[in-house]
Amino acid sequence: MKSQGRPAVYHSLTYEELGEYVGAKALIPIKKNWLENLGFDFGEVSEKPQQSTVKEQLQEIKYQITEFDA
Repeated sequence: MKSQGRPAVYHSLTYEELGEYVGAKALIPIKKNWLENLGFDFGEVSEKPQQSTVKEQLQEIKYQITEFDA
């Protein structure tokens, strides 16, 4: 059976090189099984983010139009 799609391509960088391109808080997609092989424990992590935490962070902006420029 032939695989579909493009093959995965990986490139190795040092942590120092990666730091030149992204900040300390950057989100980097990493395969879960690779982290598990390093000993990372996910515990009970849900697959979908909780919607309530996102809604709590958003603030409603109230405005009123009082006059128009002609």
